[in-house]
Amino acid sequence: MRKCFTALAVGVALLLGSTALADITFVPLYGDGANEGFNDPTLGAQRRTAFEHALGIWGQQFSSSHTGETITISATFDPLGSGVLGGAGSVQFFTDGSTTYGSALANHLSGGDLSGQPEIFAIFNSSFSDFYYGTDGNVGGSQWDFVTVVLHEVAHGMNFFDLINSDGTWNGGQPGIFDRFLEIGDGTNLDTMTDAQRSAAIRSGDLFWNGSGGIDGNGGTRPEMYAPSTYQGGSSVSHLDQTVHSGLLMTPGLFNGVAIHDFSALELGMFHDMGWTAIPEPAAIAIMGLLGLAALGRRRA
Repeated sequence: MRKCFTALAVGVALLLGSTALADITFVPLYGDGANEGFNDPTLGAQRRTAFEHALGIWGQQFSSSHTGETITISATFDPLGSGVLGGAGSVQFFTDGSTTYGSALANHLSGGDLSGQPEIFAIFNSSFSDFYYGTDGNVGGSQWDFVTVVLHEVAHGMNFFDLINSDGTWNGGQPGIFDRFLEIGDGTNLDTMTDAQRSAAIRSGDLFWNGSGGIDGNGGTRPEMYAPSTYQGGSSVSHLDQTVHSGLLMTPGLFNGVAIHDFSALELGMFHDMGWTAIPEPAAIAIMGLLGLAALGRRRA
């Protein structure tokens, strides 16, 4: 996630009571040069097809808040670290004076386009040779499903990210909307803690989501967030716990041979808590500095 904050004086007004108009349109903006990445003469067409298939899945998740609501994702392939599949984040950030929002959600809540810029940037590892670019989910046991990776990374651009630095301070000086729903096991919210307390909390293995949508989507139990004792930049906090919520899209690592092309009720509930209007709405409501997804390997019987 980029560390810059822009247009912080722009207010964000909640429009959750307005009537949903239509599905949101997700638009790719490919930034690779000729003969590389999404324009590679051998793999480019497969990559674009898989990427746009994933955006089509995203387009079925939320209702728009205003006519013509569009989310543009600037996407490239570039060399990343070993074992890293990709990373993504918000291009810009906005505030209502006390809480920060990524530009996609800020546009949604304000009822219009606040900047005229792409909302999300996404980078995928051009050095990783084991992506499966099919759209059918029939990924081989030695491959990693690209559609799954895209769905995961775009989710970070949709505001599935925290703004907590390793030392417990706020990146940008204030909490983000995601941070407003974080608490430890005893119910203490992270946004009420001192920096030192918050730094300990994100390493505690005792970190939860307290939003009603996420809880209801998890069968009445608070979703558990990823907070290992050794802080992992780009993974800690901004993901669901890998063990507790194994098999869901928003854990920090993806196993080979696994395709996840659906969002769980838990994940959709969390997005609804932050302000997105899910289709249908949850029943209870009438890497680098990128957020990265790591490749995990496992043996198969």
